[in-house]
Amino acid sequence: MAGRLTLIAQGPTEATRKARFPADEGLEPGAMGAVAPLPFCRNARVRVGPARACVETAAGLGLSGDTDAGLADMDVGRWAGRGLADIAAEALEAWMCDPGFDGHGGESRTALRLRTARWLAGEGEGHLVAVTHAAWIRSLVIGLLGATDAAFWTLDVRPLSVTDLRHDGRRWALRGFGLPLPAAVSQRRE
Repeated sequence: MAGRLTLIAQGPTEATRKARFPADEGLEPGAMGAVAPLPFCRNARVRVGPARACVETAAGLGLSGDTDAGLADMDVGRWAGRGLADIAAEALEAWMCDPGFDGHGGESRTALRLRTARWLAGEGEGHLVAVTHAAWIRSLVIGLLGATDAAFWTLDVRPLSVTDLRHDGRRWALRGFGLPLPAAVSQRRE
């Protein structure tokens, strides 16, 4: 199998601006700026995470494709919509330090990493563009690189950034990480 996977991080939401856990909110007004064509997406299959922000990002970029539940963001359970200051310090520390922590009633970082690895293993030939979330992209990349779970916090995936992976028939390789979309697409950077 030879292929290419282009991951596009969803645009900014109020949750990203206010350091809150996501709760399926839409993009902030004006988040997409002036949209320019994305030449690297021509003739590619497109899949979009089920969250409103992913759907709105894809639409703003002129991409249409199937919704893919496998591209869903990390499930943060009871913490959805809550700010960091609203979470008990001990619980937040456990979440940050323990990749297996699921005390919020959702998905652990370890579970997310395993889910993204299963998703990637199921991908075929050709070029696929996927619009998803920063946590999802970080998890996929640390798994691909064989990095420790602690590396999750060292990767910065900005809204409306691109991560590019290639498969040469033997293995996936990271070609580019966190690259900005063409400047005309987003005038606003978080």
